[in-house]
Amino acid sequence: MAASTRRGGAGGSEIRTGQANSVITTAETNQLKATAGKVGQIIVWDVGTTATIDLYDHASSNTNKVWGWLSADGKGVFALQIPMGLGIRVVTGGTFGGATIVWS
Repeated sequence: MAASTRRGGAGGSEIRTGQANSVITTAETNQLKATAGKVGQIIVWDVGTTATIDLYDHASSNTNKVWGWLSADGKGVFALQIPMGLGIRVVTGGTFGGATIVWS
């Protein structure tokens, strides 16, 4: 199942870390954006077992890895604020639980 993505939010001067969020609950590859952007946060709310998250700055392949997470790292809110020059690609593996990626 592809990530469930929501965009937008309130306008005005609201401070936010991204304009979209994608909920991922299975082991899969998600190309969230194929152009430059930013990953604001990754929120892991279910660690699963032997789960992994790999974040790539690329528009079409699993190259240029910029961040990784293992289920042993536990639940958490990871405030990354990583600018991505080529695209935002998220690859989840193992018996994945659940995470929300906040991006723009």
